[in-house]
Amino acid sequence: MNGIGTKPNSTIQTLEKALANTEAEIEAAKARLKELIAVQVERSKSFEARFDGAVKQTLTPDFKGMVDVEEEGINFRIIRGESLSGEAYETLAVLLADVALLFESSAAHVHHPGILLHDSPREADLNLRIYQRLLDIADLQIRKAKQDGDVPYQYIVTTTTLPSLQLQESVTRLKLTGGVGSLFKRQLEAAKPSATAQMTFPEDE
Repeated sequence: MNGIGTKPNSTIQTLEKALANTEAEIEAAKARLKELIAVQVERSKSFEARFDGAVKQTLTPDFKGMVDVEEEGINFRIIRGESLSGEAYETLAVLLADVALLFESSAAHVHHPGILLHDSPREADLNLRIYQRLLDIADLQIRKAKQDGDVPYQYIVTTTTLPSLQLQESVTRLKLTGGVGSLFKRQLEAAKPSATAQMTFPEDE
């Protein structure tokens, strides 16, 4: 009877080894997650600083731009003093967040094409001065990036409201008409489809 129960159980040894490997993988995953969270927090702070700067330049230093990263997504808020600025600034917060994201695209960790299109932002009942200031700030940042040799940005705004006089002289203005100087080089209009209708972007282009 000597030696009974002393023979190693290969099944138990295999399970114990697998358990040890799994525990090691869990600890490594926790460490990696901690690193990623730290990086995410740092990037969030960096972007919030950029967003806050855009808010202050467009409005006044009395205002503050805040970025909240939540499970449902990212919220952009404009605050004045200790309270929210009101519904009138919600749309402006989104527009300024778009602009801030455009300029954040120069960072190596950001996957952004560097192009932004705003369709008639003035129709959101933006104050004319704020609207013009928004475009002025965007143009200033684009020209600065060009001088510094950074990644080029492209910001397209469709609007029926003229920008500031200074900006009118520096931006490229294209009209939604056909021919030279138009945005798509041809007239875009709603029409019934026909066999002879031209495509805006032919398949061979």
